[in-house]
Amino acid sequence: MKNKRTALLGLGIDSVTEEEAVPRIFHELDIAKTQQTDCRIVVTVNVDFIVNTLSVFASKAKNPELLRVMQESFFVFADGMPIVLLSKLVGHALKERVAGSNLFEKMIAQAAKSGKRVFFLGGNPENTIATSQILLKKYPDLQIAGMDTSMIKMDDSQECLAQHKKICQKIQDDHTDLLLVGLGNPKQELFAYRNQKALAGIVSIGIGGTFNFIAGGVKRAPRWMQKGCMEWIYRIIQEPRRLIGRYSKGLVIYSLLSLQTMLSCLFALLKNSKTKEFSSMPLLKEEASAVSLDLTGIRYFDNAAKLKWLAIINNAATKQQKIQLKNCSPFLRMQLKLARFWADDIKKRI
Repeated sequence: MKNKRTALLGLGIDSVTEEEAVPRIFHELDIAKTQQTDCRIVVTVNVDFIVNTLSVFASKAKNPELLRVMQESFFVFADGMPIVLLSKLVGHALKERVAGSNLFEKMIAQAAKSGKRVFFLGGNPENTIATSQILLKKYPDLQIAGMDTSMIKMDDSQECLAQHKKICQKIQDDHTDLLLVGLGNPKQELFAYRNQKALAGIVSIGIGGTFNFIAGGVKRAPRWMQKGCMEWIYRIIQEPRRLIGRYSKGLVIYSLLSLQTMLSCLFALLKNSKTKEFSSMPLLKEEASAVSLDLTGIRYFDNAAKLKWLAIINNAATKQQKIQLKNCSPFLRMQLKLARFWADDIKKRI
């Protein structure tokens, strides 16, 4: 059950509605459980997420590991109207915003209906417990496998690794199907990514501050503000000291990234009938240690080409292969950099 995807900011973002997203998640949950695959990660990307990951410098990622998480996640949904608006500006519009908080309640309703067991990880203990009580009252058939509100570390110490192992074992022992992680970005995504094998057979999704929303600790903006790309204003009014600096910085960085993306799209206007399509380009050679690609005659990357390029580099990264390019023009290289499909971790393998 594959989704149509839009190539944006170095990512393949699934073009779905909120209503379409839930059955797709639960379809993959059944597959993951049956086949005991590595944890399937679902990411909801907003401006904060993008700003935490990317640098304004065209060939750099601020957090290369977080970029890999987004590029390799099974589903990537746009949880932010600025991302939806940018997709429209580049000519490959996403269907709509898939807000993590809205998706949360829809998943809970489906889990209660289908008998899937959910596990709550993270959040303020008081709010997480309150959330579970509110949801059980609303959905009596909901099966909450367990919860853990420990202060989770994300370093490389033995103490941290032991903590992760203990938490993952608890999640598995409680026969969890759906893991809802409220640790905030980037912790929640990195936790699932670093523990994919330990969380085999489970679907994990980061839900940010949703426990606070459900418990009433933080109020969400009215629906009309959410749809009108003004939710950030409502949040700033509630927590001005904490958010005004962060949101202002995020707005500047995201605006610069958006300008670079739109500039990259202008390269497609320079195409001509003699330009070879990337989608028709075969691999020159694939060996155990390297993949060779011939870019002779290719001057631009459209949406389909960017998605194919992303699949190639992700596959090479998984197999720990180098990517060797033949005749990659400066014109094409700059286009890929501006579109964020040429980060340092890719360049070092070429």
